[in-house]
Amino acid sequence: MSRLSSRIAAGALVLFGVVFLGLGLFIDSSIEQQRYDDARANLELEALLLAEIARDDTLDVALENVSLRPDRRVTLLDEGGVVLMDTRTDPGDQFDLSTQPDVVEAITGEAGEHEGTNPLDNREEFSVAVPIESDGNVIRIVRVGVPSDDLAGNVGPLFVSFLGAGLVLLAATVLVARHISAQVTELSVRAGRLLDDDEPERRDHGGSEEFRDLEAAIDHLAAGLRASIRSTESRRVRLEAILEHLADGILIIDRQGSVVLANQAIERLLGIDRHRALDRSYGEVIRDHELVELIRSARTFDSRDTSPPTRFIDLGRPRRSIQAFAYPMTDEQEELVVVILRDITELRRTEVVRRDFVANVSHELRTPVASLKALVETLLDGALEDDEVARDFLQRMDVEVDDLARLVAELLELSRAESRRLQLHLEEGDLARVIERAITRLQTQSESASIALLADIESQLPTTVFDTERIEHVLINLLQNAIRFSPSGSTVTVRAEHRNGSIRISVEDEGPGIPDEELERVFERFYRTDRARAKSGSGLGLAIAKHLVQAHGGEIWAEHGRDGGAVFRFTLPVSERSSDSGFANPVN
Repeated sequence: MSRLSSRIAAGALVLFGVVFLGLGLFIDSSIEQQRYDDARANLELEALLLAEIARDDTLDVALENVSLRPDRRVTLLDEGGVVLMDTRTDPGDQFDLSTQPDVVEAITGEAGEHEGTNPLDNREEFSVAVPIESDGNVIRIVRVGVPSDDLAGNVGPLFVSFLGAGLVLLAATVLVARHISAQVTELSVRAGRLLDDDEPERRDHGGSEEFRDLEAAIDHLAAGLRASIRSTESRRVRLEAILEHLADGILIIDRQGSVVLANQAIERLLGIDRHRALDRSYGEVIRDHELVELIRSARTFDSRDTSPPTRFIDLGRPRRSIQAFAYPMTDEQEELVVVILRDITELRRTEVVRRDFVANVSHELRTPVASLKALVETLLDGALEDDEVARDFLQRMDVEVDDLARLVAELLELSRAESRRLQLHLEEGDLARVIERAITRLQTQSESASIALLADIESQLPTTVFDTERIEHVLINLLQNAIRFSPSGSTVTVRAEHRNGSIRISVEDEGPGIPDEELERVFERFYRTDRARAKSGSGLGLAIAKHLVQAHGGEIWAEHGRDGGAVFRFTLPVSERSSDSGFANPVN
């Protein structure tokens, strides 16, 4: 039996049970009440008859002249309710029944009735008491009773009949329920297949016309529903693909303040798990008071008044610059708030770099240009006529022009490196010889500053492929930087060693070192840790060195020395090329 037919049968069983039980109780109560009414009438008639006869004769004579049923009990009492005679017991002890309700009524001259325990033998009894009067006074009382058990109705056969009728109706109900359940089950199965099958098979199952109409209506509804689902699913897939690949973070919040949608970019910008963020309060997810205030202001935003609320905030670790938009969106069912987080960190950094670059280039060019202009004006004012002064001025102009040419050359080199158009002439070279050559070229400069240059090169360094001229340029930049900031009498050491599949070159000095907050910035263009102590240089050497090392597939960084000073390190990957490979290729 199916669940539906079982439910119908169970419901019918409960209904029939309640109806038949109520009907049986009502009939039983009615029958019992009727039996009591009949018993009361009969007992009262018998008592009146006995009382009428006993008025002139004794009760014995009355009993002999009146035919009573064997179950009757007759009791004669005096006017005060004391038992004088009883057909069931010997009233030798003169029982007093004056407190019995029916006797109380009879003492007052009225017929009374009572159902309860008879004090004469403690049996349950229904009795009627009538007075015997003479000259308006009660002289005797006749009481006729019958056992209460004899009045109880026997409705057993009636209940059996009801039970039989109920079982017949229940069986008929089960048959009808099974028939309906079979048709409903078939419709349910068909409805379940409608969304899976584009063209479900139609079969005639012999159902009623109403069920056939219902099946046709379901088919028509399912066809429209399938088309709507396909269209909605297509739009949903396209929308999800767009949201997932957006660089902007999207957050949608419902009226209760819970997050209902978060795309992949939100995880990166807010540092959260977007799946765990769903159905949680936006205050718990965002944890930024500025963004929370922006969302609150968006709830009262009127699109007819101003543009959507916008704020520029910093989020995450490390801090990123975010442009946040928030505006309300109302659909047919709910009011939502859409939050868009746009990462403008790179834009701001590029703007800062551009601004700093223009300022730094202007600063670097202003000094030599001003010197040249002053020298030229002095020559034009008459110094040209003095050969010795003119020669001195021209030599100074030559130095300034050389500085300008070097600055322009470094800017061009840096530009080519940053635009990935730098040409590297790669070949297998002896890195130890390149280090020694760089030290030799700077020997004069170091000696004039009373600084010793030392080399600590690991023996049998593995072979690597690099542009010897560019790597020597990197070494010279690092050594010049070390000499420039090292005190007189100190030592600058160049180390080369094989570490973790690459060759690591270190330039260590004994100078004042670099502050922690500036270790990452020393490789920026025109950046100087201490402009007052920089003495000379354009501030482009470390930036060029960084790009040259990265073009070789290596890394470069700065750190604190073990005993003070600064250490600049860079790596070159170990090569697997043969010794006869030599070529030039652009860096992409």
